[in-house]
Order: sequence, then C-alpha cells, then structure tokens
Amino acid sequence: MNLNQQNRPFINPTAPPPSPPPPYDLVNEELNQSAERLIERRLQHHIKPENDDGVSVPSSNGNGYCGLKRLVILTLVVIIATAAASVISFYMTVAYGHLKQYGKKCSPAEPMSCGTTDLICLNSGVCGCKSSDYKWDRDQEVCVALVNTDAECRKWGWDGTYAIPCTANAVCTDDHHCKCLHYFVAVEHECIATYDGICSSSKDCNQQEFLYCGKSGKCECRPGTVRSQKGNEFGCFVKIGETCSGIMKNLCVDPHSECSKEEICRCNNGYIPSNENTRCGKPANGTCFADGDCADTLSCQKTVLTDQAGLCLCRNTEIFDDTDDKCRIMAGKQCDVADQKQCVENALCKRSTCTCNRGYGLDEASGLCLGTHGTVCESNAECLGSHYFQCSDGICGCDKNHTQYSEATGSCFGNVTDTVCFNDFNCDQQRMYCEPIGKRCTCSAGFKEDNRLCYGEHGTGCAVTGDCFAQEMLTCLEGHCGCNAAFEEWDDSECKLQFNQRCEVPGNRINMKCVGNLTCLNDQTHVNDVFKICGCESKYIVSKDKRSCINIADSVHSSVAAILLMTFIAKYL
Repeated sequence: MNLNQQNRPFINPTAPPPSPPPPYDLVNEELNQSAERLIERRLQHHIKPENDDGVSVPSSNGNGYCGLKRLVILTLVVIIATAAASVISFYMTVAYGHLKQYGKKCSPAEPMSCGTTDLICLNSGVCGCKSSDYKWDRDQEVCVALVNTDAECRKWGWDGTYAIPCTANAVCTDDHHCKCLHYFVAVEHECIATYDGICSSSKDCNQQEFLYCGKSGKCECRPGTVRSQKGNEFGCFVKIGETCSGIMKNLCVDPHSECSKEEICRCNNGYIPSNENTRCGKPANGTCFADGDCADTLSCQKTVLTDQAGLCLCRNTEIFDDTDDKCRIMAGKQCDVADQKQCVENALCKRSTCTCNRGYGLDEASGLCLGTHGTVCESNAECLGSHYFQCSDGICGCDKNHTQYSEATGSCFGNVTDTVCFNDFNCDQQRMYCEPIGKRCTCSAGFKEDNRLCYGEHGTGCAVTGDCFAQEMLTCLEGHCGCNAAFEEWDDSECKLQFNQRCEVPGNRINMKCVGNLTCLNDQTHVNDVFKICGCESKYIVSKDKRSCINIADSVHSSVAAILLMTFIAKYL
C-alpha cells in the first residue's frame, strides 16, 4: 500500500501521458534550417546587390556595419536557442523515454541507449534501473530509490514532484536519501507497516513482528499474542497458555515463563498467570519488592518479618479466593466495574458497590454472600448463619429457634422471647427488638409476653384476634386490638363485659370479668341454662349506666329523700 505516491514531472496523475516529443535529431535539424533561412534573408536586406561589373556595393545609407552587428547578435541567439532546444529535448526524453524503454532490449555497449538517467542497459541486454539500490515501480512508471541504501532521491520541477521518488511509504530527506514514514519499518529496503500502522491486507504488515491486518485497518498482533515488553525487547509475544512452536519458541510473554515440552507457554514454578494471561506473578504470600511482582489483584505489602521484601497479600477490603489464587472484593465494599478485580462469589459490582445476588445475603463478619431462604446448598457454611439459616435437605431454611422468615428483611427471626440475637432482624420486628445488652429478643412497647410469645395490647395494630393479648380479653377490631363495643368496654387495663352479658361459658379456657362491681351470676331467667351473666345480686339493683350494682335500701332512702326535697322546693319556693 503506497502512502507516499510521487509522480513524475509534467505528468498529471489523473490524465493520460502526453504524446512523446519529436526525436532529438529532428528538432536540431529543423532549428538549423530555420536559422540558415533567417540569416540568408538578413544578408539580402543589409548588403546591396551587385553593380554592372558584378562587384558588391555597400548600402548608401551607411548602416552596413550596424547591420552586420545585428547579424552577429542574431546568430548568437540562434545558437543559444538551439542549445536550449537540445536541453529540453534531453529532459523530455528523461521524463518520457522510460515509458517506452523499461524492460525492452538494448545494447550493453551503449549503456545510455535506454534514453533516461534512471534507466541503463543491463548486461542481460534489457533496460532496467541503474543499480540494485533502485527498483521499478509499475504504478509510478519509474525507478524508485530504496531505503537504507546509497540510492539518491531527486526532486525536479517547480511543483515539488520527484524525478527519482522513494519507494512506497517512504519520504525523501534533505540529504536525498529515503526514510520510512512513522509506523513503518525497513524490511529488505522496503517500508512495511509496523504495529498500529495503516494496512489494507496482512501483506502490508511486518510478518517478522507477527502482525496481521485487523478489522480496524491497522496492523495488530496475531491472535494468541500480545503487544508487550520483555526485557529490552518490545513487540508481539506469545500469551500464557498459547502455542509457542517454531520461531515463536522463545517468545513467551513473561521473563518468568517458558515454552514447555508440549510447546505451550507456561509460568515457571512459583508464579501464576494473570487474568489476561499476559504475565506471570507471585501468588499469595509470595515474597515481593513491588506490586508488579505479584499476581493480579495482589499487592506487595511490607510485614514485620522483613525490612526489605514484602508479601503478596490482599487488601483489607478483599478476600483471597484459593480456588483461583485471586483476591476478591468483599460484599458491601466499593468496586469499579472497569476494574479487573472481581467481587466475591455470588456478588456483582452494582453502582460502585459489590452487591449480593438474589437469594444471597451479606455476612458482615466474613464479607461473603451466603445463601438465604430457598437457596440450594451442600452444607451449613453455604447458608447465611448470621440470619439463622441452615442447610436442610439441600436448601437453606430457617433454623429451629428462628422459624419465621421475613421477606422484607430477608432473614429468619425468632418469634419467642429470650432468643439469642445480634440485631433486630433476628427477632420478630413487628413485635420484638434485640435487647442490646443481653442480646435477647424482647417484646416491644405495646406488646405483652405470654408463654414466650408477644401479643398486642389495647390499641396495638393487629391482623387477627390471635395477635392480641388474650388475657386482656382483646379482640382485633378494625385493625387494632380493643374491646367489642357492642357488649364490652375497657376497664382497669382489660376488657370487661357489660350488664347482662354472658361471663362464663362451659369449656372456655378463659372467662371474662364483668365491668364495675357487677357480678358473674347464674342466669335466673333460663333455668335449664348453665351460662352465667353479669348482673347484681339480690337486694341490689343495677345503676342507670349499667356499670354498678346499688343496694335497694340505699336506693329507696335516696328516692324518698329526693321526693321530700322536690316537695319542699315546690311548696316554699
């Protein structure tokens, strides 16, 4: 591919070549004949004709000398014009003669018979370039100068075109020698594209550097190799795990790697390959002096054991994964999507933080993502023990002391008090909290304990009556624990029955109390019934608000007094 197309002088590269000039001898002959005719006319004009005796007589005007002087000057002009025509004819031959002469037969006895300065008659009897420092360029129809030779490139013409241009992808320097363009190197005196050089096919790329023309239109390292520096060398080297046969046997990418008997590049003992298989580094706990000595994701950290060397270790936000000898970023720690370091297993870098995948939860103690409710497992170690999951029948589920699972918190919780906990998530958060000192699940405010369970008090939210504290006779009404307004009322921190309501039913574990000073009595109106109802004993009557029993005598005395008082007021007032 020619990136430096240089044209011959006086040739328009977009137009067909002009017609060749007339032969050199014909030009000279025509010029000479024209000069002779001109001199003859001038002589006839400045010299008088012969007299009767046949003797020439000078002109009577006295200008014969001047005419002769002009004749001499004219003669000199003709001579100069003739010489100029010869020069022009010669250079025109240089410019166009090779179009007809290259490769044609010639006589070695006449080296210049090919008609140009860059073509000579070779010993083989054909016209060719004058030395091996030049080569014939079919595109430009000219001999071009090669690089790293004694060949000289020459400009000719006011437009800067070259009489002897350089070979493709080279430029003519000020000292008239050809030099390869940037991204091109000299190979056998030709300029071939090196790494990142422009190309149209792999033939344009330097095969000695193991390059090929990539999809980008630039020369790239062949598949299985990588651009790298090895010692003082810089080029394409064989990656770890790739074939290194033939001339590539000694081209494994890292100084700590070599071509194995199987002709595969492998890291030496004590080294492991990088993620991209482009270098070899020390594994975890290997001695080092700089981060570059360690394998990917490891850093060289100084220890108290030595003043000079360090150890290849993970950072404090990472965990060493011995399955592939790499450091993994802990869940919940900062990460970079573009970074080659990866999060721990079962986690992905999302919004610059390693986040556990669905079905896994963060174990804050280890920084790992462990299985939660319904995740497949093989052992308890794979389940999130801090949230009270355990592996049962190959599935992570709640343990026996934390039998309830919360979808909102993603954890199991204990629904009984005195259960061991680390935080509120470990308890039934709707009813309990983790007591910070004793680390035990305790009923929250608004709940009371009954047989290690927590139930809602009066006014606490509920879903069913079973959520409410039974000993307070509470019922779940309209989403809150309370008394049934139709026949109960809140009295002395519990629900009590109103007048004439059944207070004791056979078979009931709990029988309710009556409001105020009402008493649970046998129902006298239903002889055959065994129920009891809230009412007043004999000698007592119920008050108007139905909350208390009043002695009849007291009631009569109060009535008589009231009557007398009303009579007195009516009579005297």
